[in-house]
Amino acid sequence: MALTAPGEECVEDRDAPLRPLVPPREPLPDPLNQVLEVHWAAEAVLGLVEDAADYAAALAKLG
Repeated sequence: MALTAPGEECVEDRDAPLRPLVPPREPLPDPLNQVLEVHWAAEAVLGLVEDAADYAAALAKLG
């Protein structure tokens, strides 16, 4: 804040752009997107487990 004599108006402070006191943060991710990502990851893991079970069953038949 600029110092002024009594009775003078400080024009530079009045015309200065407002700045936030705290810098803005990145927006939080959408909760639905988080749920979908977890769902898709669970489906992928389940697919791998099913594939491993099929592979183990095929190996058991062979040996």
